[in-house]
This record gives sequence, structure tokens and C-alpha cells, in this order.
Amino acid sequence: MMIKRFLCAFTGQAPVALQRHKTACRLVKELGAHTMGLGGSGAVGKAYSPRENRELRTFFWHSYVTDKHFVMRTGIEPLLPDSICDLTLPDEYDLSRWHPLPEFKDGVTPLLPYGVLSPCLVGDIQLSILKSKVWRLLYSAEARQRSEAELLWAIRELDGELEAWRISIPTKVRPTFLIADKRQISPPETDMSHWVRHHATTLHLEYHHLFITIHQASARYQFSKGPDSLENAWRSAGVQSSIALALEASRSTLLYLETVLDQLAKEMFWICIHYPVIALRTLFVNIMANPSGPDVKSDLELICSTASLIERMPMSNRLIHGKVYIEKIEEEISGMVACVRSLKG
Repeated sequence: MMIKRFLCAFTGQAPVALQRHKTACRLVKELGAHTMGLGGSGAVGKAYSPRENRELRTFFWHSYVTDKHFVMRTGIEPLLPDSICDLTLPDEYDLSRWHPLPEFKDGVTPLLPYGVLSPCLVGDIQLSILKSKVWRLLYSAEARQRSEAELLWAIRELDGELEAWRISIPTKVRPTFLIADKRQISPPETDMSHWVRHHATTLHLEYHHLFITIHQASARYQFSKGPDSLENAWRSAGVQSSIALALEASRSTLLYLETVLDQLAKEMFWICIHYPVIALRTLFVNIMANPSGPDVKSDLELICSTASLIERMPMSNRLIHGKVYIEKIEEEISGMVACVRSLKG
């Protein structure tokens, strides 16, 4: 089930991947893997052996992490909300999250240390738990009922928790806070295993994407109140601060991706394409809302260069509609550039 779900996601079959994800989450709940914790009991009236318990909890964590990917990228309600899940971390999690994985031999998948998710999974358990909190506090139906003051408080809280997560990551693979220019970027070291280098790269992109998601929530809130509210909010110190941080994270995403482009696995195209698209759209919306801003020229140049960046992203021949999607993004970028230039007359 997990392999089929990942295969669909990696080859661009998003609707099929979502359906298989729904099936996986239903199995997780039927087996009780979401509530069993580390005690060894799952579904009502069913006791599992230690090995079965371990495998079911690994299945749960795979599904939980994937669930937060879908939630953050599509806006759908979580299928595994925190309120029904036991989120007790594996005992060995902190020690094993960067454990060197054993080699695959004779096509047999090795038994991974408990708490280590397979190399094909993009993400981190603790970051996924934070994603869930971001959605609940900033983007859920409940969040839309919050006042502006409550929203700004939640943004500050989540920003602090994201920074605490970043600092917890080992220095060699720790995401850079914000990137002013490419000279600040240190690609993953070549003495690391291929899996750890790949994981470090995706963690950088995941970190900046979640940073953008947190800090653009204030602008989204104001936009929901109408154009006049958004225009007035642009003068608010709290909103301006969040918008500025979201923009810096967007620039950081594009600069980082440009630097590590050659290290991306071809199979990761459909996973990674999301990051530059969100970044360039964030920059574009800001230009349209603030066409006389000091960074308009440099941001427009960055948007223009993104077309070339996306075109050069490694792509497997097995990907579905990859080239068609790139053409659509290039058309979107051309439309953005035309809109910005029309503002200048």
C-alpha cells in the first residue's frame, strides 16, 4: 500500500495517490495503529506482538507524514487529525533520525531501526506534527473564526516552534534560516550517504515552505476580509513583518533550489516542483499588492529566472505529464511578468 501510494505521488498521479492515501489511512484506523502507541495493543480486542506493533506504528507514521503533505498542499481536511492519534515518538527517534541506513541486498528491504522512516518518504515526524498544528491554528475552519490578534499570536508561536525544530537538526544538514545570496548556501556534504544528502535537501525546501505558509497567513486573513482590508493591513507593523519574512523565505527557496538543482533525484520532480511554484506566486502577489516596493525589480528578475530553473529540474522519463506541467508554469510566469510590466505602463 505504501509503495503504491509513493509510486503514484512520484510519477505525478496525484488523484490516484490521494485515493490510495485515503485507503491507507482507513486501514491505519481499522487496525488501531493510530492509537496503539508503544503498548502493543491496537484495534479493540486485538493484541499484537512486538514486531507487529513496530510495523503497524511505522505504517501509521508513514501515513501521518503523508497526510500532512496532502493537507498543506491541497487544503483538504486531515484524515489522521491529531485529536484521534497517539503521537508518542518512538523511543529511538532522536538517536536514529540520522542513522546510516543499511544497504539493500539482493532486492531485499532491510529492517530499519525503529523510528527511521524509509528513504522514499519526504519529511520528518516532528516537522509533520508542526505542520498539523500550523493547519489547525491558521488554516482550518476553526482558525478562520479567530480575530486578527489571535492569528498574529499563533503566527509568533508557530514561528518559534519552527525555529526550535530547525535548531534541533544536526548542523551538517540543518536548514539555513534565510538566504540573502547563494554564497550562504552549503550543499549537503559529499561524505554523507546518498539518502542523508537527499533528506537534507528536501528538509531545506520543506522548512522554507512551512515558513512561508506560517507567515503568509496574516495576508490571507486580510484578503478574506476584502481588498480594502488587505490594503490597510499592508500598513500594519505586525502584518508587514510577517509578509516580509514570507517573501524572504520565498527568495531563499529559489536561491537554494538553484544551488542544489544537480543533486535532486529525477524521481523527485513532482514532490519538489511545489516549492518554487509557491515561492514565485508569493513574490508575484506581493508585487501586485505593492508595485512601488523597493524589491520589485529584483523579485521580478527572480520570477523570470524561475522559468529556466524549473525547466532544468531533473525529470524521470516515467513521470506523467511532467513536460506539459512545465509548459503551463512557463505560461503562468509569462503572464505574471506581463501583469507586472503593465502596472508600470
